[in-house]
Order: sequence, then C-alpha cells, then structure tokens
Amino acid sequence: MKSELKMGKGEALIILAGIFWGSMGIFVRRLAGYGFSSIQIVAIRVTLAAAGFCGILLITDRRGFRISLRDIPLFLGLGIGSVLMFTVCYFTAISRMSLSAAAILLYTSPIWIMLMSAVFFRERMNGMKLAALPLAFLCVLTALITAVIPFLSYTRGLETVEAGRAGILATVEPMVATVMGAAVFSEPLSVLSLIGIAMIFSSVVMLNVKRHEPET
Repeated sequence: MKSELKMGKGEALIILAGIFWGSMGIFVRRLAGYGFSSIQIVAIRVTLAAAGFCGILLITDRRGFRISLRDIPLFLGLGIGSVLMFTVCYFTAISRMSLSAAAILLYTSPIWIMLMSAVFFRERMNGMKLAALPLAFLCVLTALITAVIPFLSYTRGLETVEAGRAGILATVEPMVATVMGAAVFSEPLSVLSLIGIAMIFSSVVMLNVKRHEPET
C-alpha cells in the first residue's frame, strides 16, 4: 500500500483560517494595552467584520442579503452563541493567560464538533479522525485578519471538507498562537509546547495522507 501526502483546496483554506485566527492574540493584547476592554474589542472586531462582509456581498452577490424567515433562528444562534459569546470569552481569556494556554484550551472544540457532526449530520467516525483527534486535543487589521479572511476561508473550505475534519485541521490556530506568543511577546516556549505543536502538525498530516492500494 502506497501513501501520498496530498492536500486539497478545501483543506488548505481551513488551515489558512486557523493561521489567521492564531494571530488574534497579538491584536487583542495591543488593543488591551491601549485601554480597550474585551467587550470593546469584540465590538470593534464584529462591527468592522460585518462592514467588510457587506462590502464583499455588494460586489460579489447581493442575493446574500436575502434571509429566509425560517433561517433567522439559525443566524441568531450562530451570531450570538458562536461568534459573540465565543469571542468575548476567548478575548477575556487572552488577557488573563498566555496565548498558547488560551488557544490550547479553546481546542477542546474538535471533540464536540466531531460528536455533533456524527449525531446531526450523520458524518462517519472513521479511524483516521479518531486517531487525529487526541493529537489535536492534547496540544481591528484585527477585523480583516482575525475575522474576515479566516471566516471566509473556513466557510469556503467547508464546501468540500467535512465539519469534523475541518475542526481538526483548524487546530493549527493554537500552534500559530504559541509561536506568535513566543516571537512577539517573548512568552516561554516549553518542551510541552513544542510537543503540542508536533502533535497538531502530525494530526494535519494524518488527515491529508491519501492511501493507494497496489495495483493487481
């Protein structure tokens, strides 16, 4: 059996989103240093991001402004639960602990993404996902870099990548946050941090290895 490392466009976009999300702590720390609270930083981020998305839709597809009444609860759940509450909690954590610790704690999320995807979307829990999951678990500019680009990349990536797989690929974020913390804020890069980075990298590689059966 021959193995080949091959990454598609969808996987690349998910990883790109994770890289940009991983840089979030730099902007949050800088703005907090200027006296902005976590709530104020969130307001700046989501307001400018909304303006950016509106501009993109005006240019590319104005039909995107049309929302079905039955979809309003989904948009409210996504906006309030997934974006607003997540951002407030994460930005507050960044201001109280190291970037690597905050990002790593955040990434218990692949477990819940994979479980909910299996329950609600009937996605298969194959061996490769289960093997990569523990590795991932163990490890405004602000509006553009930490919201517009990564959300666009992640959303486009989901068009061709399963939600469970995407959740694991996006765990490049804590790897980037750890490196950023060490490079920009001189946070210590411990042996455990390096092990976590290696685990995340390994999980991404595992999910992108294509196996080919030998020809008979």
